Amino acid sequence: WLLGEARVIGDPNVILEMVSLMLRDAGVPIDRATRAVELRHAERAANARIWEFGSSAREYIYAHERGSDASGKRPLAEAHRLNDWIFTWLPDTPDDAFDIVAPLKAAGYTHHIAAPVVLPNGMHNGFTFATRAPNGFSAYGGR
Repeated sequence: WLLGEARVIGDPNVILEMVSLMLRDAGVPIDRATRAVELRHAERAANARIWEFGSSAREYIYAHERGSDASGKRPLAEAHRLNDWIFTWLPDTPDDAFDIVAPLKAAGYTHHIAAPVVLPNGMHNGFTFATRAPNGFSAYGGR
């Protein structure tokens, strides 16, 4: 689908929403998905699209954070630093581990995954997925 029908869809929000719903239909208990793209822009650092089950995807633009280490508190930034996926079982994770932990817990999420994607040109992009399923994304409870 991504290599076929999705190529003619002009709205990236619709693509993220449709992929997420297809994953749900396939049995993946996804309740939230984000797609982040690094930008090479003087004022904007990244573009993110966020989808949550029951609502349409929306776009966010992030400014450069000069003199800040806030990006290091994000699971996707850590995934890029380690060049590996980050699996966060939220019930056992301290709220201050990442900036997203407390808000996700408050919204009822149990499991969060950050997957880095580095393009051949060196740009850092990625995906994150979260679920409210009691056992997370796996039969092992996300642990």
